[in-house]
Amino acid sequence: MTTTVRQAIQEDLDSIVMVLGELQVRSTAVADADAWSAMLGQTGRTILLAERDGDPVGTADLWIAPTLLHGAVPRAFVNYVAVLSAARRSGVGRALMEDAHRRAVVAGCRDVLLMSGDHRPDAHRFYDALGYERCAVGFRMML
Repeated sequence: MTTTVRQAIQEDLDSIVMVLGELQVRSTAVADADAWSAMLGQTGRTILLAERDGDPVGTADLWIAPTLLHGAVPRAFVNYVAVLSAARRSGVGRALMEDAHRRAVVAGCRDVLLMSGDHRPDAHRFYDALGYERCAVGFRMML
């Protein structure tokens, strides 16, 4: 099966919410049309949708951010990478990340950063295999 990755559009909201449900985070994904429109309209932000035979199987949220560091070269941030459990270990995650990397290179980014929850060791092995280096400790404060 061939995986294709494309930029998500307004009509993809339900597909993205369904795939994000695979993350099993404390809060659940909701189909909020206003939030979705705001996300799609943010400068530098691209929501990626991976499909197989027209069916959604994965997503990632790519953000190209300007910076004043390193000669004002932008950075890429990848968030909320999710692949349906039935499609894992079949190249979907790799296709999403390769597309994100390609877009980051085209945008002139210096590097790609991502965070992954402590409770996701399989995801960590995946990022290790892609060549990512563990370089930081994440912190969060709930408001």
